[in-house]
Amino acid sequence: MVLENLGPSLDKLIQASPDGALGLGHVAELGLQMISRLEYIHSHNFIHCDIKPQNILMGTEESKGTAFLIDFGIAKQYRHPSSHIHIPMNEYSQLVGTPAFTSINSHLGGELGRRDDLEALVYTLMFLCSGSLPWLSRHHRHCLTSSSIQFLKELLGTRCPPEVPMELFDFFSHARGLSFTQKPDYDHLRTILFSATVSLVIAKKETQVISVAQVPHVDSEDNNMYNTP
Repeated sequence: MVLENLGPSLDKLIQASPDGALGLGHVAELGLQMISRLEYIHSHNFIHCDIKPQNILMGTEESKGTAFLIDFGIAKQYRHPSSHIHIPMNEYSQLVGTPAFTSINSHLGGELGRRDDLEALVYTLMFLCSGSLPWLSRHHRHCLTSSSIQFLKELLGTRCPPEVPMELFDFFSHARGLSFTQKPDYDHLRTILFSATVSLVIAKKETQVISVAQVPHVDSEDNNMYNTP
């Protein structure tokens, strides 16, 4: 019922965009909203575990500029609600989340924490900026093998690729640099993205807004996108 009252996902907006991507200003504005969403979820002792463009929907009418996070099917409590004792680090044999957007720790079989939601968010923002990721085919929108994705995500930590805005790389570096139990500095992340929104404020009158009516119908096979073969 709730989903019926929401607009398209960020993934569908990208598909409807003439450039196949969004400008950094718009991406940063969405990122600021998502930082607040995750800070709220984390403050209530849960992590989402599956941040990706398909799970972020835009509102309609009065809330058309608001991003909503959906699908808490694999969300997990990461600390005790009263004592705030953090769960221990465990190892798993299966990846948690969506291969294209999940954190490097998930590829390595590690327990997920707050840092991993943020790493998945920055992969989502990178995707919105370019319409693809180094491990994702832009035209066929399918991933490389899990081991190849893991290698490329590890490589990303050593240098900033030319196609990735420095603001997003700084965001990525903060998320990747957190320890398992460490609380993210949400205000620092907001500061990183805020500078990128300045150009958006100046250019907003010239910006073409993507109409919800232009967004194509969601095919059932879209649910299998971004998974490894």
